[in-house]
Amino acid sequence: MPDLSPAQVAALQKARAFYVGHDQAVGVLNVESSQALLKSGNEGGAWGGSQHGGFPRGQGWGFTQGGPSQGNIAMHVEGHAAAIMWQHNVKDGTLIVDRPMCAICARDLPSALPPGATLRVVSEGEGLTIVRSTHALTEEIPPLAPTTETAPLPSANQAMTPETRASVLLLEEQEGPSPLPLLAFWLTTFAHSWIGD
Repeated sequence: MPDLSPAQVAALQKARAFYVGHDQAVGVLNVESSQALLKSGNEGGAWGGSQHGGFPRGQGWGFTQGGPSQGNIAMHVEGHAAAIMWQHNVKDGTLIVDRPMCAICARDLPSALPPGATLRVVSEGEGLTIVRSTHALTEEIPPLAPTTETAPLPSANQAMTPETRASVLLLEEQEGPSPLPLLAFWLTTFAHSWIGD
């Protein structure tokens, strides 16, 4: 079975460390000189994912019209990577995932990718799988799911800087359910400078 390179292992460790407490799949999408850390679930992470829309849904397009479920590629790291490719108009990328591709992704990922796109999926034990879009560049694209703002993809060098993490957490908190974790961090970090030791 193929092993990941040390750089690929390090990238996955970054993703696991970034999504503290997330015990499901994580991945790293590399496109051009940018890198997005991803996780499975309702939200793909700070740099985009299926929760932000911007891709076609329905018959023949990989993403179902149904809600969140494990049977919907939109919940998987590979689905979030495909959504980011739509959102940022990316036609070529490499996704490193911490586990082999499941049957749902193997079935739906080619039709979830933008027309003309190629995604190389690398995972421990499975090695490299090259996935090409099943859609022709000339194919008519149905209406896209409504889009919400996504953070720009950072360069691979800045993906884990404290400044990037703080700005991304702020964006997630603005869209997410509660600002309390960020507020708690802010209070514990800066309270000493205001009230003294």
